[in-house]
Amino acid sequence: MAKTKVQAKDLKNLTDNELQDKYLSLRDEIFQLKIQLVTHQKVANPMRFNAIRKDLARIKTIQGERRKK
Repeated sequence: MAKTKVQAKDLKNLTDNELQDKYLSLRDEIFQLKIQLVTHQKVANPMRFNAIRKDLARIKTIQGERRKK
């Protein structure tokens, strides 16, 4: 699980399959964090939710740009 923000320029260098893999791993991570919240476990870094959501949006934006080309 990556703990730092993903830069858009780094994402643009990835292939389509790598972007999809990154997207799926982030979705899995946010799912695990939501499970921790629901089961009343202590979430180590609650601000990670926002970072993951923004990273997911960056990936979707890049995928959309590639589809338009």
